[in-house]
Amino acid sequence: MNKILVVCFSRTGSTRTAARALAAQLDADFEELRAAPSFEGAGGFLRAVIHSIRRATPRIDLAVNPRSDALSVLAAPVWASRLASPMRSYLVKHGHQIRAAAALSVSARGGEFPQVFDEIEQLTGNPLRARIGLAQGQANGPALGEALKSFAERVQAAAETAPAAAVRPGSHAA
Repeated sequence: MNKILVVCFSRTGSTRTAARALAAQLDADFEELRAAPSFEGAGGFLRAVIHSIRRATPRIDLAVNPRSDALSVLAAPVWASRLASPMRSYLVKHGHQIRAAAALSVSARGGEFPQVFDEIEQLTGNPLRARIGLAQGQANGPALGEALKSFAERVQAAAETAPAAAVRPGSHAA
């Protein structure tokens, strides 16, 4: 089985809940981005909106490098109809290393935000293999597992057909 990495940023916990549930369904690795400044509380909400409108790229902390994974699932909230800025920071830094990607977004009203998925595709340089937009209520609700089921199946199928990692000169394939 190809390795899948779920990379998540969550301001309120809704995206984290959905991303962890997806990672469990896929038996995937899970990593969470940490951002500075903080986006917690009322002040954090206002900062989040401003960062999204300005397409800011705040400092993030994440130890994992996506280069060795067959597929990365990028899980982020939608802020002001745009990609959450900490995920943008991650993609600006690591997007070129992602060989295949899928995206999960969580917003107040749910549904897909094509502009968010388009930005992810632009920053990774690859078309998304699967995408899903959840409402915050879905991400925190009892039917989350069922809502993620077909998405998880699409992600698993995409990971199985993802291109193999390039072996660098002087290294050995495992």
